[in-house]
Amino acid sequence: MAPVLHMLAGEPGEDNPKLRKAVCRLTVYVADHCMERFLCRYYKGAYPEMDRMAGSPLRRKLTDEEVECWYPLWHTPSEDGQPLGYGRIVKMIGVDRDSVKNAFKRYERRNGLR
Repeated sequence: MAPVLHMLAGEPGEDNPKLRKAVCRLTVYVADHCMERFLCRYYKGAYPEMDRMAGSPLRRKLTDEEVECWYPLWHTPSEDGQPLGYGRIVKMIGVDRDSVKNAFKRYERRNGLR
């Protein structure tokens, strides 16, 4: 998608950094929007409320269903090749990092994975 947006913008280069940065931000926004729509459609039970994701992260315990959904995906490569870590999971489900980390450690201890 990024190459298409860059072509539509006239392929801004080093000489036009503002337009280039704007195209990059638009690409990230569209990708985030598409991912959120995908997750809303296929992972309905994993999220308490999707409209809360835009706000500040919540400090709460993750449900067992959320942990069972996200733990197997942890450290697996995402579409861009980067591993899915705490930070990306936090952004997707809208809780703080410590809650995710603690929930994963409890899950590991409970299931004898550590």
